[in-house]
Amino acid sequence: MKLFEITWVSNACPIPMTELVEGATKMEARGHIVRREVNRGAPRFLEVLQMSEADADQKGYQLYPVAG
Repeated sequence: MKLFEITWVSNACPIPMTELVEGATKMEARGHIVRREVNRGAPRFLEVLQMSEADADQKGYQLYPVAG
């Protein structure tokens, strides 16, 4: 799995939100946000950047194991 820093907005949330998402590809990572936000309107992605765990840690992201 890869880590992606995704910045997005939607009609329900016009303030840009940035979060760290895991996925095999950029499309899969964006899909996690689309499925979660489906009831609030389609998100518009402003930026999708691939990151390493070290970069994410340096930016202050907390990495938690995903239950599955």
